[in-house]
Amino acid sequence: MSTRARSLVGVCGGCGIPLCLACGVSEPLPYTVTEGLKSGRPEDRRHAASQIMEFRAAAIGAAVTILKAELAKAVPDYGKSVDCIHLLGGLRASEASPTLVQMIDWKDPTFDKFTSIVPLERQYPAVAALEEIGGPATDAIVAALVETTDVNRTHLYVLVLMDIEGVSGVRVLLEQIAPRASEKQDIVKEMAWLDEF
Repeated sequence: MSTRARSLVGVCGGCGIPLCLACGVSEPLPYTVTEGLKSGRPEDRRHAASQIMEFRAAAIGAAVTILKAELAKAVPDYGKSVDCIHLLGGLRASEASPTLVQMIDWKDPTFDKFTSIVPLERQYPAVAALEEIGGPATDAIVAALVETTDVNRTHLYVLVLMDIEGVSGVRVLLEQIAPRASEKQDIVKEMAWLDEF
């Protein structure tokens, strides 16, 4: 089968990773991805970079799928979910922000006795992941903040936004969304709380 024909199949003949459409390489590479990035040949570097991007996309897709499945369960597998949440934060997967926003109040049950001394990022893994994603997560957080009627979620959303936007940035965001918010009094309370900073 020719390289061109394999490109139409869309899977690398050697490794099974989706074929690099940028360079058309479809045979197994005689080096690791890291070696490919260091290669003197531009086509090797492009293929290695493409493999990394494809792997990143596949990992994010798999983690989001797992989290959505766990959200649907009556008793989710907390360990599996936390691992996926940490992966998405570490990859700064902005495309996963809507799913992470849904999970913002998932609390690690091992910290129930020590909530006053354990940082929120440890108690609520989605808080940490959204903070790692940063600015690209803001739109998803603001959308959820407008819709939520839960005081705890409201506070967690504001804490994440405070980490991303700073106190003055959050104040501006809250002033903008307060008229549209489902629970305006919670937004007003959060704005008053910001005055302490």
